[in-house]
Amino acid sequence: MCRILVIIADYRLAPQVKYPEPIEDVRDAIAWVAKNGDQITQETNIRADFDNIFVLGHSAGTIYTATLIFHPTLLAPELRSRIRGISLKSGMFRFPRDEHDPMKHVLLQLYGDWDTVDQNMPITLLNQASEGLLKSFPEIILFASEREPENVMVSNKELKETLEKKLGRQVPLTIMKGHNHISPHWALWSGAGEEWGEEVARWVHE
Repeated sequence: MCRILVIIADYRLAPQVKYPEPIEDVRDAIAWVAKNGDQITQETNIRADFDNIFVLGHSAGTIYTATLIFHPTLLAPELRSRIRGISLKSGMFRFPRDEHDPMKHVLLQLYGDWDTVDQNMPITLLNQASEGLLKSFPEIILFASEREPENVMVSNKELKETLEKKLGRQVPLTIMKGHNHISPHWALWSGAGEEWGEEVARWVHE
């Protein structure tokens, strides 16, 4: 049976840090794994292919992962070439200027002002992506919970449509039945609601 070595990265939180520092934390974690693969396998006695890295994000982690992949300069070509696939789960990719949005204060803490939000939110970066970046784009799958907030579901559908247009290929969006925004990870090893994890594992192995 093929197994998957999973490494869980962390990132610093706003307001102690500003954009793009949390995204750089994600990048640096991936870079550390790529650089220290031999040490990791020696200490764990697990064989792993560090030239084919898969990255999965959830919620804010999905926003940061998407930003890293879509951004023209944050990810060096030699590291980008090692990322075989990304799985974006329950993320937001467009942030409207809504004074009543509960995310407003968090966004402004992170980005500083609305112009910076508009210029650097994932959907803007994707729409502005160069042909060279798109040619080197990894495989991608999307997930959203059945009971996501409406704006999250709308944002995921927009991202799927934009990716398919830009990449010229189908991008699957799986709706995780029975789940709300935070429940998918809690379901793992519970015996119920684990289908999304099984789908990710099959996708990686394929």
